[in-house]
Amino acid sequence: MPLDTVLCLDTSGSMAGKGMLELRKAVRQFLAGVQQTAIQTGLKENVAVVEFGGGVRIVQHLTNDYRRVQRAVDNLKPGGTTPMFEGLMEALKELCQNGGVLVLPGGIRMTPRVILMTDGKPDNQERVILAAAAFSREGYREVGLPYPVPIACVGCGSGVDVALLAAIAAATNGMFAIGDVSELSAFFLKQVLLIRFALQFANDMNKLRNLILLRQFLAQMGENVSEEEAIALRTLLLAMIVVAADDDSDDHRPALRAITAQPSASSHVVYTESTALVNGNNDREVNHCVHCCISMFCPCWICVWCYVCCKED
Repeated sequence: MPLDTVLCLDTSGSMAGKGMLELRKAVRQFLAGVQQTAIQTGLKENVAVVEFGGGVRIVQHLTNDYRRVQRAVDNLKPGGTTPMFEGLMEALKELCQNGGVLVLPGGIRMTPRVILMTDGKPDNQERVILAAAAFSREGYREVGLPYPVPIACVGCGSGVDVALLAAIAAATNGMFAIGDVSELSAFFLKQVLLIRFALQFANDMNKLRNLILLRQFLAQMGENVSEEEAIALRTLLLAMIVVAADDDSDDHRPALRAITAQPSASSHVVYTESTALVNGNNDREVNHCVHCCISMFCPCWICVWCYVCCKED
């Protein structure tokens, strides 16, 4: 079973011009990296494309025909507002209908991932949080997913709702990066390299959790990343690994602090690590701070909060 990735792309009117050019370029480089990984390792990653803007639809179902994926992205037309809730619901639909779980050598299983790209604020913040909840530990069973699915968010431009992306990442144990649209390619490239890292060390969970090893691997691939950036990438990777997601050990849980730091002198992308919905101890104490933040966006989340607290008791 291949690894499944859904690209959930903002094609609102503000993406016209440079935004769409950079998006197409980034996806092209992402697919080239995925294809190279397939040739070198035998892993054919399935990629789907969902757009939300003037229209909301699954542009391309999960496939390893990367030319079809690229044609689908090349044909995207910017327009309209930012119906992010509907976009995430389409991504969820695609995963429920066509997604699967990848089994790596050694028996480690990896869930699909969603890569969410946006350059603005959604039409309805509260509904977006509800959508993210469907991918989370608290909600995945209710919608038919076999495991929680992390969302890697990348925000481009000055109009991005940073707090909302942080809440989405927190709810799904994903990550997010904030930068200029011209830096989309760098973000997508690191997503490719993250999977190569997982494949190379698939037989050793300790190595997959090793932050220094991850940074060394990325440096060998030509990507020098800061500790903060590496932490965010590792958080996403461990959220995708089912073994890690079910393990209560302290050494790989996402930290309880948000990180906002410059990854390198050559880039002004800001990487932020997601905050776990439970604390990183063996008692799995509920992280009330995160639930409170999410509830500020979506009062309905209080029901989820209460449910988790009851389970803790």
